[in-house]
Amino acid sequence: MGLRCSCGVRTNPISTTNVTLTFVDVEPREDRNGILTLTIDACADRPDQSTLTAFVDQSGLIPNRSFTFTATDFEFVACGLVSGPVDIECRVQLGGIGLVTGQTTLFDFTFDLRNPESPLSDILEQIVIVNFANSLERRELQPALTFFGCPPTP
Repeated sequence: MGLRCSCGVRTNPISTTNVTLTFVDVEPREDRNGILTLTIDACADRPDQSTLTAFVDQSGLIPNRSFTFTATDFEFVACGLVSGPVDIECRVQLGGIGLVTGQTTLFDFTFDLRNPESPLSDILEQIVIVNFANSLERRELQPALTFFGCPPTP
């Protein structure tokens, strides 16, 4: 963003991982695997200038449920420290509303991203696109993200 950011996260320029999503907009609910590509530039000081795009590629599956989610409004970008499975992690939560390709309804969303003390990789803790799809599994993101504003570890 080029300006001061007291709390936020940015991809460099994208980050990817394999993900299992539960689609909650169909009955019965279905779990589907795909490749998630994230593009994020989010800052608590400038939510109106923040961006988040998530593309899930499921083109090898029938039916193809690939989609792009684009945040249209950020309600919060929040930073803090949390206990992870191994060590203390910097946590950046993003939330607001956005659009899914092919849909006209806005969906509430939350993304939970973590930066463990170990420098091996950053973590996608969860994605929730309310009434559409979610992933509550912990997945490594590659390449790593850039985190801003995490408090120093105790």
